[in-house]
Amino acid sequence: MYRTSDGGSTWADTVILDTAIEDGTQAIIIPSAVAMPNGDILLTYGFINDFAPNFSVSAKVLMSSDNGMNWTQVNDKANATYNLVSTPSGTVFALEAETAENGSEILVVSRYESGSDSWTRLSEPPYDNFNACGRWLHAVGNSTLAFYSSECFFGFGGTVDVFRSVSTDGGQTWSDNEVVFTADSAFGDWGSVVTLPDGTVRAIYGNDPVIATRDSAADGETWSESSDWTAGNAENGDHSANCSPSTIGALCVFQGRRGSVNQLVHVGLAAESRDPLLGPPPFSINPGLNDAWFNPETAGQGFFVNVFEDTGIVFVAWFTYDTERPPEDVQAILGEPGHRWITGQGA
Repeated sequence: MYRTSDGGSTWADTVILDTAIEDGTQAIIIPSAVAMPNGDILLTYGFINDFAPNFSVSAKVLMSSDNGMNWTQVNDKANATYNLVSTPSGTVFALEAETAENGSEILVVSRYESGSDSWTRLSEPPYDNFNACGRWLHAVGNSTLAFYSSECFFGFGGTVDVFRSVSTDGGQTWSDNEVVFTADSAFGDWGSVVTLPDGTVRAIYGNDPVIATRDSAADGETWSESSDWTAGNAENGDHSANCSPSTIGALCVFQGRRGSVNQLVHVGLAAESRDPLLGPPPFSINPGLNDAWFNPETAGQGFFVNVFEDTGIVFVAWFTYDTERPPEDVQAILGEPGHRWITGQGA
């Protein structure tokens, strides 16, 4: 496990949580973590004990109370977890893969019973195993959950519908599936749905060779038009965005390729950070400009900027002077002959 405190710009040393045998008889799969309101981190992952013909998987659960430095293993889960979500009050739900008697996969929602280190099986959200690939659980409120799924069409050149079903009783029962938007088919899993710090719900998903986003101010009932987050073409593409809410936005880990290099791992803030292939973002006046700015070669002169975002007003001061004092008889049209102190304010 790697840790970051600056949105993925830099990373601390690794923390080894578990080790699988490297000869192919064991493997670690599908890690999922969630930060709870009290600061604890709950982590689940699948551990393949053995492959065919004696295939078996353990679903391990770990807890950290010090930002991921140290971990304590709690009781294992019965099923592997696709994703974890926490409600504002701290209740943790899991979207799990359960094996039916005929060997097929059933998606179930369970609730973590804090303090008892156990999980309560709640329900099976509406999901067509034969026609759907994407799957994501999203906490809308303390008792309202949304389950998203998408049609299964791997590769480019088609479209997939994205469905949404809602539970208003804490995952006990679910509404019928409804199509909320359509995406271009892509390689890899569909994506994620995350609530941003301002309450906006953001969907991050594969859209042909790129990862795109849509926003909803209505808890996922209606969505904005699609907007590309990453860049893609025949040589470059991204997919499988796995995102988590953070204090700075939707922090995502996703896969992609750049030229001949395939399966690179990227980290970024969905729709906030910029894919290098898209080029630099357009410049805009923003509060990040607030400060005093100067060229070290001409110290003593420069600009002072104040951007008031709430009112849409910017105040600017410009301080500059001649490198040599002008003669005493020189008269200035504006200000003092040897320097200018100019201020401006406007929208």
